[in-house]
Amino acid sequence: MAALALAVFFMIIGLVMISRPSEEIIFHGPARYFPPSMEFVSKDRSRTYGTLGVLFGAGIMAMVFYRRRK
Repeated sequence: MAALALAVFFMIIGLVMISRPSEEIIFHGPARYFPPSMEFVSKDRSRTYGTLGVLFGAGIMAMVFYRRRK
């Protein structure tokens, strides 16, 4: 059930990013092997990330509803 909620969450956020893209500057904190950095996200890249979010959510949803045949 939690996986289905996560899939719906990704799809809704992805659709919002596609329908209402915005330009942003995103700060990425330091990771284990990477220094902190900043990324400029244009409206086109926001739409791309939204599309990837919808596809990721659809993939999770497909895995939730997939049942193996015996």
